[in-house]
Amino acid sequence: MAGHQNNPQDIPRSSILPGPLKMFVKILDDGRDPATSSNPEGSEKHLPSDNLASGMWALHRMLMHMLLSLDQVSRENGLRYFLTYGTLIGAVRERSLIDWDVDVDVFVPVDDYAALCDALQKQLPDDLSLYSPHSGHGYENTFARIGFREVDHKMLRIDLYPLGRGPESLAAQFLYSSLTKTLNLAYMLKLVPLQQKIHYGFRKRVVARIAKVLLAPIPAKLMLSAIEYIRNREYAGNTLADSCGWFGRRQFFDEEWFRSSTMVGMGSGKFPAPEGFDHFLRLTYGDYMTPPPADQQEDEFRIADQYYLKPLRQIGILDA
Repeated sequence: MAGHQNNPQDIPRSSILPGPLKMFVKILDDGRDPATSSNPEGSEKHLPSDNLASGMWALHRMLMHMLLSLDQVSRENGLRYFLTYGTLIGAVRERSLIDWDVDVDVFVPVDDYAALCDALQKQLPDDLSLYSPHSGHGYENTFARIGFREVDHKMLRIDLYPLGRGPESLAAQFLYSSLTKTLNLAYMLKLVPLQQKIHYGFRKRVVARIAKVLLAPIPAKLMLSAIEYIRNREYAGNTLADSCGWFGRRQFFDEEWFRSSTMVGMGSGKFPAPEGFDHFLRLTYGDYMTPPPADQQEDEFRIADQYYLKPLRQIGILDA
């Protein structure tokens, strides 16, 4: 991770389970398929209102503070991470976070994962905290996340997705993706209070309550142990996998793409991207260099405002 050094002070702080559980996975699947974001050529940017734009600007400065802090800790300890998913698109296409993005996504190789989490736990600035299934926060995801202290981690976060080895055959990949998706969802449903799932409609809430009853006899530690065994397993071959992904075959990647990193500029800093970022992004999103149509952008801004900016204003993190 040698080379350009970022300064955190640059940004001010401010289908495997039997029976009915298959149905629960389908109904409660929150993940949006990135392939549906295939962007028609000639799309233009949707311009949000001044109030919405100023809220996103403030939120992005807080996200960049978290990212710069992650970068500093990783460099000081010689540990790897890569920008990924929407964050990587923003860095490559726009040299910034995407206008409507509300979080930061990074991959951390499983060989460095525990060490990086330990370093973050000890070395993050006082206004930030590491949330993990092993940290005792009552945290409901199987992966770690950086957030602000005293703020719900779902509102301001960096998701640290473990990047491990994956199977080679299509049948094994189907089994892997189905099982990890089910385990991630079941673990979350068991631990999260339903009142926090404010975007769930009536149908999802009913199904989630039934799922909680069915999952009650299964220890959360057992589910966590199962998915950690899967993501740390040494599969033969040259395939890597995102054990937190919801994208089927598109959550498996060529190891060569991640063998080294290349620095990409974003905001006031430079951050590591996988050397094969173009192959990765084309596999996952298709034409990632063309923004989505204006109506889709408008919908993304609406979601950001309703579920992130408004709650952050209500608790005084953002100006009203």
